[in-house]
Order: sequence, then C-alpha cells, then structure tokens
Amino acid sequence: MKKAANKIALIIVVLLVVSLGVFSTVNYTNTKERIYDLAKESKTSSSKVLQFYMNAFFEDKLAAVQNFASYIEAHPQILDDKEALEKVLMNAAQVTDFSEFYFGYAADGAVYNAVLDGKERKFMVFDQRKNYDARVKGWYKDAIAKEGIIFSAPYTSSAGGLNLTIAKKIVVDGKVVGVFGVDMA
Repeated sequence: MKKAANKIALIIVVLLVVSLGVFSTVNYTNTKERIYDLAKESKTSSSKVLQFYMNAFFEDKLAAVQNFASYIEAHPQILDDKEALEKVLMNAAQVTDFSEFYFGYAADGAVYNAVLDGKERKFMVFDQRKNYDARVKGWYKDAIAKEGIIFSAPYTSSAGGLNLTIAKKIVVDGKVVGVFGVDMA
C-alpha cells in the first residue's frame, strides 16, 4: 500500500510540476506580450505628443512664410524697387523671430536680407560683387524644384549656430522671379 501511495504522490507531484511549468510559460508569454503592447502604445502616444508640439511650433512660422510669399506675389512691383523691398523685408522681419528674412532674385542671384544681429536688424545685400549667387545654393534650388514650402536639412551657420531654412519660390505671371526664405536659429 505504501508503494501505491508513493506512486500516487509521485504522479501528483509530477502533475503539479508540469502544470506549474505550463502555467509559468503561459503567464510569461502573456506578460511579455502585454509589456510589448504597452511599450508600443507609449511610443505611439509620445509620437503623437511630439507631432502636436511640432505642428504648434511650426504652424505660425509656415503661415508667416506663406503670407509673405503671397504678399510678394500679389505686389510684384516691390521686386523692381530695391528700396521698397528693403523696407518691406525689414518691417516684416521686425515682427518675426527668424534670424534671417530674405529674397533671392532669379535674374542675378542677388539676395536682399534682413539679418538679426544681436537684438537689432541689419539690412544686407549679397550679390556678385560679394561673390554670392543664391541660384547655386541648396535652399534656392530646392525651393525652385518643388511646389509649396520647403525645409532645408539643419546646418551650422557661419556664426556657429544650428539653423533651418524655410523657403518658397515666388511666381509672378507664371514665371519664377525668385525665392523667399527665412532662417531659424
């Protein structure tokens, strides 16, 4: 009778060990899948939050570029009067936080630029006399090649800061007359 009781006890112990092993494996698999799902949900939530903040950050900047480009397209005579262009660029640049606010001409590659220098704006002209031609620059070429607003890859400026260019080609009477752009530092 002892032998039968020992065999039954052994069978019960083996069944308990096997069932505990199966239970542990199932529990481990379920826990692993749940942790993976939570991590995936967290990543998705973080991405949505980041997208919300990026949209909020860039929305007013994109609107400023689009509005100024539309203004130039609606008033192309400004482009023929360099003093008027300087005034318009300087006035518009005063109400933005862009480090540079500029227009590059398609005809000669000259750039008229309202540059933030410290806390005040300076107006600068970059042209062939300064060995500058906007038409060979990446921001200019990208804007000419694409419709709508373009973003440059981040780059290090001559002052050593990290910049990003936002630009849009300007079309008057079906002809590209140049590119309007801004730099964000």
